[in-house]
Amino acid sequence: MFHPKLCKEVRKGFYYIPSDSIGFATSSFATREGNNNTIFNSVQSTTSKQPSIVTNNGFQQLSYLFASDQKSKTASNVTAGWTGSTYMGLWWRIPLDGTSNTGITTIFAHNSASPGLRWRFFHTGGVTNTMSLTVSADGATTQTDIWPGPTNTLYNYIECLYTPSVGVDFYKNFTLISHSTTAINISSLSNPSTPLGIGGSTAAAVNTNDHEVGTVYYLNGIPSLKNRKRLANYLNPVNTKF
Repeated sequence: MFHPKLCKEVRKGFYYIPSDSIGFATSSFATREGNNNTIFNSVQSTTSKQPSIVTNNGFQQLSYLFASDQKSKTASNVTAGWTGSTYMGLWWRIPLDGTSNTGITTIFAHNSASPGLRWRFFHTGGVTNTMSLTVSADGATTQTDIWPGPTNTLYNYIECLYTPSVGVDFYKNFTLISHSTTAINISSLSNPSTPLGIGGSTAAAVNTNDHEVGTVYYLNGIPSLKNRKRLANYLNPVNTKF
């Protein structure tokens, strides 16, 4: 049976499975980092800001409500340890009750306030409806690529594949999505010691939509297409296999 750790890029990176969350409704809430890097567990000590568990297709995901500023991030700063090819893959959906809001919802971030930015992936809602990735080579100067956002309120498997000096490819359910704005061409990612967050900004910004997040992969290198599909199918919240 496939497990994410069978993928070498997973073993060299970070990943978070919602069912590995512990301590709900206590100050000890954490989503454990899958490679047992306990100092990189994603935590939230304020109970009102903790996500809740939802279940789809028999598997668990985390639900983050914008009205309560729900989010979690690593208690310790995270130094990724690599600056080259990077893969981010995650199951994500924005429920119907949030689609009318025009603000920004940070989904996954590895940054602090400037000059500590490395990677920030976010959705802009309402009529704008875009997905964006902002990266930096030095922690301060940024580049941002933008793509059309979701046209449904279903779970989608979202991927960003960063290749140094080339750019970022964005996939939704293994379909390559054309850019609205193309800017990323840096030769390496910044490697600061900053928090890593799931479900919200790692700085002070407050999300403006409810959203749900399944398993998150943030990997050193880009897995093969076969392994990307295996990662997506693991604890898949929809009744469709890739």
